[in-house]
Amino acid sequence: MPWTEPPANSDELRRCIRDLVALSTFPAAWRNYDERQIGDSIVAALITMLAADFVLIILPGQGNQLAELIRSEPDLNPASLDHVRTVLKQEKAAFSFEQEFVVANASGGNVHVATSPIGLGGDAVLAAGSSRGTFPTKTERLLLTTGANQAAIALQQWLGGADKRRFTAAEGELRLLNENLERRVEQRTIELEVAHRKLLADNLEREQADRRIQKLRDELFHMARLTAAGEMAAALTHELTQPLTAVINSVNAAKRLLAREDSASLAIVQDIADEAASQALRASEIIRGFRQFVSLDETERRIEALPSMIEEAGALALSSAAPLAARLTFDFDDQAADVFVNRVQIQQVLVNLIRNAFEAMVDQESREITLATRVLGDGMVEVAVSDIGPGIHDDIAGRLFEPFVSNKHNGMGLGLAISRSIVEAHGGKLTAEQKPGGGSIFRFTLPSGGAADAS
Repeated sequence: MPWTEPPANSDELRRCIRDLVALSTFPAAWRNYDERQIGDSIVAALITMLAADFVLIILPGQGNQLAELIRSEPDLNPASLDHVRTVLKQEKAAFSFEQEFVVANASGGNVHVATSPIGLGGDAVLAAGSSRGTFPTKTERLLLTTGANQAAIALQQWLGGADKRRFTAAEGELRLLNENLERRVEQRTIELEVAHRKLLADNLEREQADRRIQKLRDELFHMARLTAAGEMAAALTHELTQPLTAVINSVNAAKRLLAREDSASLAIVQDIADEAASQALRASEIIRGFRQFVSLDETERRIEALPSMIEEAGALALSSAAPLAARLTFDFDDQAADVFVNRVQIQQVLVNLIRNAFEAMVDQESREITLATRVLGDGMVEVAVSDIGPGIHDDIAGRLFEPFVSNKHNGMGLGLAISRSIVEAHGGKLTAEQKPGGGSIFRFTLPSGGAADAS
């Protein structure tokens, strides 16, 4: 038959060698066996080795009758076995040459049958069948042929010299069969050796690929660290711009007032100095807040009064808006009085959102920002920051919270990304939506103070 299947794996090779060794030991055990005992033995061995649905030996019997020795699985339909017998008895070539054919299974599907002649002058055959579509594989064909050869040798020895001429002819046939078997074993061994070398080469290639992947992973980690450092530097620049600008403006204003040297100016200078100090302290808190955020330190979280946090953040966000102004409107839910947060980090989120809202309306005469709170379920509080500006551009609406994506012409695109990270670190969510009638609404959730007490 054409040997077209792929080479066997190492487990199949070991099983094949084990079964071949087992078959080679049978003749010693058959020394005192008669014809039927030899047939029963080889049938029982092959049905297990081949995992076949049936194994059948047909031998010459008394007169013109044929003797059968068979083992079959309980699930095999007897009608299918009768069909195989009919085909074998009609196709006499199956007694002289290796054959393969398919018969219909009475229970559905097909039974694939392979035969191997037993060297008794063309009147004995060993057949095996299975419903597996791959039956017989090269290894299974090899075992079937070996079993037929061993049975032929044992049966000829048992027959002794009853028919010398018949034995001589059969002996020549067996010699040819054994030579053919040796060639097949040699070819199979070569194929398995090639498969083994290919497996070793594949393992080596896989190891080299693993090393390349590890090197790329290390390079990616290095780039990720550089990127994170760059983003943190950009974020600090973004967040510190407002308080430092306020400090510079306050100092310059104080210098101009001091130049006047009048008592009224000196009084104003005192207020300006206080404002500058407040903004400088705010810059220090931003830096400290970023360090806490990077380290994921939650020890600084405590129960805070939400309305006062929002009012403070509003004043800080609009302190550098002069000479322009925006009207802040507050709509606080009495049930949303306390939250469990890091005050500096959440105020930074509020400052970002309020400043974004103001900058969205900078070209308008009317500038109004509403800050509202309300209680949600599951121990959460919602804060909403809405404006009456132009709203969110459609081309960036789906990417608004990605780093370096901005709704502003000269924006860095970091404020919203940082704000979302802070809110999510607190167990909340930050979302944006268009406001009916014009403008935008940014909503974020925080754990309530009551939820912190319950935990």
